[in-house]
Amino acid sequence: MKHTWKLMTALLCLLSLLVTGCSGDLEQLLLNEMDAAEKEEEGAEQADPEADAVIGSEELRLFPLTGESALSNMGEHRPYAFIVNNMSVAMPLCGISHAEWVLEVPDQNSFTNLMFLITDPEEVSRVGAIDGARSYQVEIALGYDAILVHSSEGDEGTERMLDTYGLAVIDAANNAFNSGTFFLDQERQLHGKEYSLFADGSFCVSSADEHLGYRIIHNSAYDRTYGLTFGRWEGLASGKQAEDVVVTFAGGKTTKFIYDKTAETYSASQYGEPMTDGGEEPVSFSNVIAIYANTYPADDEGHMVMDLTEGTGYYFAGGAAVQIRWYKDGVYDVFHFETRDGEPIVLKQGITYVGIIQCGGYKGSIDFQ
Repeated sequence: MKHTWKLMTALLCLLSLLVTGCSGDLEQLLLNEMDAAEKEEEGAEQADPEADAVIGSEELRLFPLTGESALSNMGEHRPYAFIVNNMSVAMPLCGISHAEWVLEVPDQNSFTNLMFLITDPEEVSRVGAIDGARSYQVEIALGYDAILVHSSEGDEGTERMLDTYGLAVIDAANNAFNSGTFFLDQERQLHGKEYSLFADGSFCVSSADEHLGYRIIHNSAYDRTYGLTFGRWEGLASGKQAEDVVVTFAGGKTTKFIYDKTAETYSASQYGEPMTDGGEEPVSFSNVIAIYANTYPADDEGHMVMDLTEGTGYYFAGGAAVQIRWYKDGVYDVFHFETRDGEPIVLKQGITYVGIIQCGGYKGSIDFQ
């Protein structure tokens, strides 16, 4: 607009001078000014679409785990995989509302623990309570090129996985990290360290980058979509009604989901209470995925070995359910979820819960109505 006013002003001056009898040199000077103004305006018009295109491309950037837009390059960053204690005495969970994926897996005996995948934990001041990873969680973190945040417990299977494959690890029990990365909640120490140890997300980022020298960006060859498909949500046309979902792990631990038609998400509960972040913010999920994996005993202490090769399960979204198959093509691969016809499932934008339930020697169940 300002260029147009320059052009109009120059034209008015020229007309005025012509009427009053201006000299030829002055006339030429004003004509040159008009020409310059025209060129400046043309240049601005050509630049505007380009600027719009840049803004548009930024708007199209997505957080690859949620399909939601991000005005940054966070999709290029490695996620952080926080291992979180999920026993009843470790409640309430902290940091879960910032997770893009929440994966629940069997732990020792009849317990479960959680993995929070968070791409940008800078603003998350409290994640936990931090627990020790199991070997199959190390494998999951490897597939997503994640930086593992946990507190090692001397689990031989986990140590073998870390020694064999290598992984960027921020370990509260072992390696050097920024002071403040981990802290103890004095009010929770009644039951021990594993229920009261928390991580600060911003210190985890600085520890990984500055103190431990880890790569914080995915390699260029890495598939930054994580094998996921997001698109226009049109419901599960062939799905069965699934407004109440119960995921039961071997040993009896359950996680329940109730579909909220207004919010179009599933609210979660466990131990007879709503799942919350810090005891305040209720947790809900756009997508709920429950899958079976062959599981075997590893020792007499209740540790397990889980085969993360392939299996079946269910995908829940929009109050409906469809049967799916899943596979993971090697240690460094991510989970792939498909319909029974072999088509990738299209996820809703938002947070996803993935429950990996035992089958084989141990067996859990997936029930819905």
